[in-house]
Amino acid sequence: MRFPLSRIAFTCFALSMFFGQLSADSCSYWCQGPLPPSSVRIGVYGGIVPSYYSHRSDNLFIGPDGIGGIVGEDDSPGFRDQFNLPWTIGLDVGYADTDSSEVFFSITYAKATGKDFHFNVDDIHGEFKFKSYSDLGLWIGYRYHFVGADSCGCYFDPFIGFKVGAKFLSKVKADYHSHQFSFSEHGLTYFQKETVPAMGLQLGFSFNFIDCIDMVLMGEAIWAGQFRANNKIYLGGNAGDIQAISVGHTGPVWTFPVTLGFVMSL
Repeated sequence: MRFPLSRIAFTCFALSMFFGQLSADSCSYWCQGPLPPSSVRIGVYGGIVPSYYSHRSDNLFIGPDGIGGIVGEDDSPGFRDQFNLPWTIGLDVGYADTDSSEVFFSITYAKATGKDFHFNVDDIHGEFKFKSYSDLGLWIGYRYHFVGADSCGCYFDPFIGFKVGAKFLSKVKADYHSHQFSFSEHGLTYFQKETVPAMGLQLGFSFNFIDCIDMVLMGEAIWAGQFRANNKIYLGGNAGDIQAISVGHTGPVWTFPVTLGFVMSL
C-alpha cells in the first residue's frame, strides 16, 4: 500500500501539535511552582492535638503546720491523665509571594474535656476532677511548596513550614475530694491563666482536585511555654491532714496537631 506524501506530512504535523501541547501543559506545572503567584489563600482546618508535658515536678501536699509540715508528695498528673484528647480548629490567611512560597497568619483554638485523677499520699486517698482546658493561638509563618505528582488530573504537592506566635492558656479548674475525711472542694484553680511563647514546624500534603481549591493534610510539632501552676491551693480547716496543695510544674508543652482542611486561592 502506498501513502501519499501529503497524508504522511499531515499526520506528522498533527502528532507534533498534540505532543507539543502536552509538553507545554506539563511544563506549565512541572517547570513552575504549584501556587498562583500573588494570590491570597484562605484555609480552614480541623483535627486532633496529642499533647505532652516535657517534664513534671511533684505536687506537694501540706498539713496543718504549713510548708514545714509537708504530709507527702506525689507525681503530678500528665496531660493525658488530666484531659481527653483535644480537638482543634483553625483559620489561615496566606499570601503567595512566589509560585512556591507563602507567608501566612493563622489563629487556632483547641479544647479538651477533663478527667478524674486519683492520688495516694501517706495512705490518704483523694482525687481531682479536672474541668475543661482550652487555648487560643496567634501565629505568623512561612511555607514552601514543592512540585509533587499528578494522579488522575489531581495534583499532589508536599510542603514544609514553620511558625512562631503566642498561646493564651485558659484557667483550669478542678474539684477536690478526700475519701478519708469525706471532704470536697469545688472549683479550685489548678492552673492559672497564662500567655506563653510558641513555635512550630509543619509538614503536609496539598491535593488540588478543583481549580482553585486544595484539600490539605498537615502534621505539626509545636513547642509552647509551660502552664502556670497554682502553688497556693488552700482547702480549709475541715480538709483533714491535707490543708493545702502546691501544684507541680509541667515544663514546656509539646503538641502534635494532625489536621485536615481546605484552602481556596483568590
